[in-house]
Amino acid sequence: MEYKKAEIVAHTGDGEKIRLSDIPFHFSPGERSPYIGADNSGGIVQRAGWLGLQTEAFQGWYGTHIIELTYPNGRDGDHVFEVKRNFKNPIQEDGWLWFPAMPLGVTPYSEHD
Repeated sequence: MEYKKAEIVAHTGDGEKIRLSDIPFHFSPGERSPYIGADNSGGIVQRAGWLGLQTEAFQGWYGTHIIELTYPNGRDGDHVFEVKRNFKNPIQEDGWLWFPAMPLGVTPYSEHD
């Protein structure tokens, strides 16, 4: 399988910003599932998905809490992910770093920037 490549900025727990270039990545969104609260109210919860970066472990990778990802895809090329550790933790497997992540937002592309 061929993966898209991106420029990555990982914000680690020690306050460092790690910059990585030309990194293959893959994002699988989490599932949406219903929940019932203690007062019988309900709603839908979006679970964290998995963001994979095909790279060696870098200093502070396990403590990463925000990942900025930019790839050449026009208007939809800038993304910010929050690493979620509620039920899952980042893992290293077969040359990939996998982060349980939720998209926070997209920065719209502007030709005037």
